Amino acid sequence: MAAYFRVWPSRHWIFSFSLFSALFIIPSAHSEPQQNSLPGLLQFAQEYEARKAQQTENSPDVFSSTGIQLPQIKLKILQQQLYASQRREQQYREQLQQLQADVQRLNNNLQLLTQKNKAASQANSALITFNADDLKKNDSLRQAYAAGIAIGQDALTLHQDNQSYGQSLDKQAYLAGITDAIEGRMQLSPTELHAALIASQASMEKNKREQKTQQLALAKRFLTEWKKQKEVKSDPMGYDYKINYLGQGKIKDNDVISIVVKESLLDGTVVSDMELQNKSLTLPLDNYPPLFQSAIRHLQNHGEITFVVPPELAYGDEGYPPSVPPGASLIYTLRIADIQNSPIQ
Repeated sequence: MAAYFRVWPSRHWIFSFSLFSALFIIPSAHSEPQQNSLPGLLQFAQEYEARKAQQTENSPDVFSSTGIQLPQIKLKILQQQLYASQRREQQYREQLQQLQADVQRLNNNLQLLTQKNKAASQANSALITFNADDLKKNDSLRQAYAAGIAIGQDALTLHQDNQSYGQSLDKQAYLAGITDAIEGRMQLSPTELHAALIASQASMEKNKREQKTQQLALAKRFLTEWKKQKEVKSDPMGYDYKINYLGQGKIKDNDVISIVVKESLLDGTVVSDMELQNKSLTLPLDNYPPLFQSAIRHLQNHGEITFVVPPELAYGDEGYPPSVPPGASLIYTLRIADIQNSPIQ
């Protein structure tokens, strides 16, 4: 026995084989009905490999690298990819439609500019032009040119006034009328001209009344909200004001005061802004219009005030075309830039 254990380390495989035979091979000889069966784990592995082989033959593309079938997952992924592709296609279609609209708009603008350039070229070809050297050398030409510029500026101002009152006049016809009047020819009879002028004036007056009504309604809405602020007060002259900053240093009647003013419509449209123009107005206090004298007297040096002025204290029913509509109320923001104390007389 001792000799047997001494040789065991070199012959342990003989013992293992004998033990395996005793456990598996020998019992199988006495169990003929189960000679084709396998233990549970080996049987499961064999059945799994058989199913895998059979399914691979039937549909080889439905297995992942692990051998697990994933048809539903792949279908879901394909559906998501299809939806994303459809969304991208819709976005591309929308972008294409926008680009087509932009191109059409640019083409329309190009056609309009072409027509305007053609009309301007035709008008210029009918006029005699002078260069600056010719005008400087000839006093008579220079004076005539200056008179023409003055008339042209007045005509342009009148044209802009009519446009501000909602009357759209064709510029080419307007210029043709001026040219014909200067050259002494008329395309219409005096009766036809008179009737056209009366109709034009009536249309302009109607547009004025409509604009005035709109401005009055706008002022009513604006003041209703603006007066809800507790800082807003009313001046006996007829305007409402709010002091943004009182300033320091009282103002005397004989002081020379520099102010910076911003003038706006109630809808926020800026009519003029001295701050942006880097300008200021400097006058003795008594030389300012009464409205501005009143506003200045609410402040001290470097103070600022905002006040809403009704049309009767501003530009009235006529407005100030083309910037200020008829019957418009205005917002002024006035800041005292500096005060120069006048010496006591």
